[in-house]
Order: sequence, then C-alpha cells, then structure tokens
Amino acid sequence: GSSGSSGDNYRTTGIATIEVFLPPRLKKDRKNLLETRLHITGRELRSKIAETFGLQENYIKIVINKKQLQLGKTLEEQGVAHNVKAMVLELKQSSGPSSG
Repeated sequence: GSSGSSGDNYRTTGIATIEVFLPPRLKKDRKNLLETRLHITGRELRSKIAETFGLQENYIKIVINKKQLQLGKTLEEQGVAHNVKAMVLELKQSSGPSSG
C-alpha cells in the first residue's frame, strides 16, 4: 500500500492555511480559508486579509492565539502555524477629517 496523504501540501510548499473568522456583519456560511507563507510580516497578512475579504486594512486588527498580530514581526515569529485560526476585529472608523 502507498501512504500518500493529501493534506501534505503545507510540508512541500511551505504555504500554510489560516482559518479566518470575520466580524459578525460579514459572516459567511462557509469557512474562510486563506493560504499564506509564514515568513511574511503581520502587516502583509493584514493587507492580504483586507484585500481578500474587502475590508479596510487600517481599520482591522487580527488576533491569533489570543494575541494581537504584531505588524512588524513575521508570522513564524508569532507562533502562527498551519491551520491556525485568525479572528478579524473591526476598529471604529473615525468619522470626519483626521487631525494629523
């Protein structure tokens, strides 16, 4: 017999699958899965998620393993692994002009 497992995509390609939990107003029926490499930074992941699900990059934060994703560190450094769950939280958008 041959023991070929189909879930071995990650080991060969280094691409992990993250399960994304969107804010309640965006609830979809199916699972939201995002494939990503783990050596990208939190900022890149955030922008990827924003792009994929139509969110405002600057108005979301991502929580993985009960810790907020740090934008400057890589996913690997933050313990993000294959099949991890990522919660997307929306921040309040300030209405009106921003006083820089």
